[in-house]
Amino acid sequence: MKQFKSLVWRLLFITQQVLLNGTDYLCRIVPSRKGKLSWVVGVDEIAANVHYISQALPNSFSISIGTNRYYGFEYNQTAPSGRLANLLYRIVCAPVLLGYLLNRSNGFFYIGSPRFLISKFDEGEYELKYLKGRSKRIVLFYCGSDIRSPKLALEQSKIHGNEVFVSYLAPDCLTEESERTLKLRASVSEKYAEYIFSASVDQISYFSRKTTPFLYFYPDNLFSYNEEKFRKIGVLKMVHAPSNPIIKGTQLVRAAISRLHQEGFSFNYVELIGVPNHVVLDELRSAHIVLNEFYAFVPGLFGVEAMAAHCALLTAADEDIEPDLPRGSNSAWLVTRTYQIYDHLKLLLGNVELTKRYADSGFEWATRYAAQSQSSQRLREILSRSNSITD
Repeated sequence: MKQFKSLVWRLLFITQQVLLNGTDYLCRIVPSRKGKLSWVVGVDEIAANVHYISQALPNSFSISIGTNRYYGFEYNQTAPSGRLANLLYRIVCAPVLLGYLLNRSNGFFYIGSPRFLISKFDEGEYELKYLKGRSKRIVLFYCGSDIRSPKLALEQSKIHGNEVFVSYLAPDCLTEESERTLKLRASVSEKYAEYIFSASVDQISYFSRKTTPFLYFYPDNLFSYNEEKFRKIGVLKMVHAPSNPIIKGTQLVRAAISRLHQEGFSFNYVELIGVPNHVVLDELRSAHIVLNEFYAFVPGLFGVEAMAAHCALLTAADEDIEPDLPRGSNSAWLVTRTYQIYDHLKLLLGNVELTKRYADSGFEWATRYAAQSQSSQRLREILSRSNSITD
């Protein structure tokens, strides 16, 4: 049965190649009357990056084939949300769309590991090689588990002495097969991509060349410095909003919260799981303290959202471990290990001045390093530099 399924997928992959080649050929014979595009940004939305980065790149085309329950953004191209309809779109329409877009666009900016074509056999090599053969620029922007090697992360954790979430994965999740896939993905990426954005330690993988540090593109209009919420404090409000509770350390957060309650501390704790992003942002506006993630070494999008909402951030992000973070980052948040959540919460609960100090420094950091206006300028500067690669 497994061999039969594999054969079916291979036949579908060949069909996609035919559709891509045919569409490309037809579009060259009958050119589109629409104007040229600078970049195509896609293919699936991951942590709002497709939306934000397409806004950062003038004259770009955004596409999100997959559905995302957290965001309600609009894209230039989306796919049907029904399971069967979405699958058919991925198989039949995606290669046709790729053939059309490569005749209009100068480059392709991929978020994460999804591609237009089925990539389970070659990690996108056929697609990327095809684009490179048509002289298209290729940029890859990895966001976490799409490139991170569990094996290397575990080895790295022994060096820096801090736990990572893969320490708690079941043995059958840590397979040689998955590592081979990540090795191939890294190899293909390096072979064809002009730039690879990642975090060298937090997203440690099998790259042999230096990657470009990860960028955040948080909209400037969502930044909200709120001096008033620290002046009129009745009860301090804490927010924890994990996209994946186990991976983010929610079990540790709950233990610390329970202990503080038992010791008689008064505070308002809000935990948000599986809710739309706008609900999270509403809660952050009135929050004083945000508990982020405790097995990662970068702040992540939620950490940026918290700092932009003028909240004191507790997170394991650490510039002494992740060298891609700007120097001085550790003063923007309270660096918190898995075993320090209770102590650091207790510290902030007893010191409103210190809490506000972290909220101020976090807001300043986010404004400088994560605002869309700042990061867009950095991205355009990077892309304006020549970084050609050869086979």
